[in-house]
Amino acid sequence: MGKPQAEKAQTSNTAAQTHGPGVDSNEREPGEVRLREFCESEAHYRDVFERSRDAIYVHDLKGRYVSVNRAAEELSGFTREEILGKHYSNFVAPRTLRNARENFCLKLDVPLETTYEAEIVCKNGARKPVEVVSQMIYENGIAIGVRGTARDISERKLAHELLQALRLVEAQEAERQEITHELHGEISQVLTGLKLSLQSIQKDCPIDALGSRFDESVEVIDRVLAKIQEAAK
Repeated sequence: MGKPQAEKAQTSNTAAQTHGPGVDSNEREPGEVRLREFCESEAHYRDVFERSRDAIYVHDLKGRYVSVNRAAEELSGFTREEILGKHYSNFVAPRTLRNARENFCLKLDVPLETTYEAEIVCKNGARKPVEVVSQMIYENGIAIGVRGTARDISERKLAHELLQALRLVEAQEAERQEITHELHGEISQVLTGLKLSLQSIQKDCPIDALGSRFDESVEVIDRVLAKIQEAAK
């Protein structure tokens, strides 16, 4: 194979990888062709694109992916060929899809960068929380697509949930201690009142036969009060 033919084959392979299988670039709309040219330009950009640890994607104004990097494949479990040409709704969990659509529409109205959380559906059925940062791509002042990154925040979400659980346990423990302290105080007051009543009865109505029993009752109350005070420390 001569050099021109080799270069032609290499160009064809690159186009097939970027465009997805079974798609004729001649049949595409002018804006989509320009968008693909943008994705394929500059070797330095492609190198950074592929080396990024975050999933990077580009989709057209209809929401169809035209370029994704290796990290996007690793994050989702889908191959590049399985992603390209598909609408982003195929990979976003239904409960976060509305938020994704609203952020897409927001960028159409206002030229700004949006940051939001979503949940992607992986090839194995698992769902992963991601933080999406995206912005519109413009050419000569005309919007031609959206470029964004999706970062896996599973560990961040797990840490947040553990922190929330820890705070809940601490709050419950503080509430338990407060209730226990209040109960201890109330019980102590009741037992102290009972002790005083017994002592008053013993003093006002001395009965030799019951004198020892009154003393035993008072001792029992003193022991219970001591245990309550010790538990409250």
